[in-house]
Amino acid sequence: PTAASALAGSISGAAVIPAAADSRCLRTFSGHSNEKNFVGLSVNSTGEFLACGSETNAVYVYSSRLSKPLVVHNFGNPVDSINGEEVPERDPAHFVSSVCWKRNSPNILLAANSQGRIKVMELR
Repeated sequence: PTAASALAGSISGAAVIPAAADSRCLRTFSGHSNEKNFVGLSVNSTGEFLACGSETNAVYVYSSRLSKPLVVHNFGNPVDSINGEEVPERDPAHFVSSVCWKRNSPNILLAANSQGRIKVMELR
């Protein structure tokens, strides 16, 4: 995304960059799941990468030049609050609800899911 474009998310499971001057779609980013929950969407400070959450409880990172994800990071199973170990069963209701790039570090991403788990990740 540039100053002349915007990034839009939808519940169709895609993020798009529409052209500012007309209604053409410049690029569609697909692979993540988004049908009923807000899953978060963020562009890094250089405009090179974008990240979005998913209803699969994963974070998807895209290059602004490619339609398919560069990286998919699964948040994993829930953690037992008493012993700190992962619970073996996955609940399909969990999703990544928020993503945000660090302002002056275009490769650092913070993400949170519907369980309240927060992760800080570095794109290398």
